[in-house]
Amino acid sequence: MSRQKALELMNVIRSLPLTTNNYPMRLESDFQWAITFKREADYDLSFDAYIELFEKEGVVYTGILNGAFKTMAVAGYLNYAIELLKMGDDAMRQSGFYINNFSEHLIKLKNASQSRTSLFNYLKSISGNPVYYLPNDIDWI
Repeated sequence: MSRQKALELMNVIRSLPLTTNNYPMRLESDFQWAITFKREADYDLSFDAYIELFEKEGVVYTGILNGAFKTMAVAGYLNYAIELLKMGDDAMRQSGFYINNFSEHLIKLKNASQSRTSLFNYLKSISGNPVYYLPNDIDWI
């Protein structure tokens, strides 16, 4: 089911405008649920939370996109994660932020993907899950 949910999230994000504005604090609770589901390795619920949040708002905030990229990556959808990182980096650069979290994670993810051990260590560090494991069907880049 996760691959279908990951694609659904990607399609929602691709269809909406992206903004570097701070997200409204009223979204914090929903955002934290998405993060909690990721930390518990319940990626489908995390994807659902992001889908609902973005669709409800009609815009993708880069601050929340950062969380969505992490769920996408730790769930094993590295190509989608890279696409999200590039989207976030482009938006930040257009706003004058040439060094940003997205560009840093893009470099880290590409470097980490050179070996299974490096990738595991990087993904575990962004998963927030002390018992994280690499998915069997990971999309290698």
